[in-house]
Amino acid sequence: MKAFFLAAALALIGTQAAASEVDYVRVARAPNGAVIELFPQSGPCMAGAKIALHTAADGTKTPGCYAETDAVVSVVWFDTDTSAIPKSVFKKAEPV
Repeated sequence: MKAFFLAAALALIGTQAAASEVDYVRVARAPNGAVIELFPQSGPCMAGAKIALHTAADGTKTPGCYAETDAVVSVVWFDTDTSAIPKSVFKKAEPV
């Protein structure tokens, strides 16, 4: 089941990538090279959550679903891990 959601999310993100240079809304970059991208699409996410994608420094990708409050972006990753990230670390996406 997890593999299905992973494939569906990556397919959706890949389809959207062809439509524009920058398809994510905001991005956070860690000093070690890891990146979290927040997308405007809901994809397989429910209850108003939208797609997030974590790319580790080694290139491993883990999609998830995010929701946000005034101060925090909460993510449930498809590998069942969770994150609560301050909104201040995310920057608006810039065209390439």
